[in-house]
Amino acid sequence: MHRFIGIILNAKYRVEKDHQDIGVLIPFDDGELKPLMTKNLFKIFLRVISRKRE
Repeated sequence: MHRFIGIILNAKYRVEKDHQDIGVLIPFDDGELKPLMTKNLFKIFLRVISRKRE
């Protein structure tokens, strides 16, 4: 599961980095995305995001 999440986060950061000039952001805490994620996956994303902010 952690490997899967790492792949997703790496892809997210790569897309955001490659498209900084046009302001591409992928918000995982977006209200429209929450129902599409499983509860477990969303909890792990929140933990990873909160660790990166510290």
